[in-house]
Amino acid sequence: MQFPATVVPELSERQIQRYHAHIDSDRTGWHRRWTESIWRRHQDPRNERLSGWKSPDDRRRRLIHFFDEYGLDGRAFVLRHAHLWMNVTLPADEIERYRAAIMDAIARGGWSPMKSNGTERWSRGHLEASVAITDVHEEDRIRSVTYPERYGNLTLTVRSRGNPVPPDLERRPWRWFHEV
Repeated sequence: MQFPATVVPELSERQIQRYHAHIDSDRTGWHRRWTESIWRRHQDPRNERLSGWKSPDDRRRRLIHFFDEYGLDGRAFVLRHAHLWMNVTLPADEIERYRAAIMDAIARGGWSPMKSNGTERWSRGHLEASVAITDVHEEDRIRSVTYPERYGNLTLTVRSRGNPVPPDLERRPWRWFHEV
């Protein structure tokens, strides 16, 4: 994928005016050029009916966070940068199935390996991807959150190269999950 990625090839003059008034403006206190969201699911006694929690060994967790930047390129409405982050805490055999599915998609998608310091990394066009597997994520360790011994943690990040993200972006999903 190449960035900027065209979402709408040609905006009308009225649409361009609306873009400047409503998206590319922080007059409302919220700059809509950036779009961010988090999705979270976890097993816990407080949500046992919905999550399938039956015992303290049921601690599956999935967090998905995205942070995208939109803009204009001439008259085109474009996605300038994308950041997608997913973290799963699951029994180790399920972590390995996630990793295998990711590796299969990386191979089928024609991604190229990148040099790294222990994290698996790839690139394709303007995108970079990484996968990190740990026993316990550092953010859980900081908060003294424990999981059953047979559990593992996988983090997948896919983002546009050179994406200027806010300094605290990678901590946001953890704050939202643990503190909100």
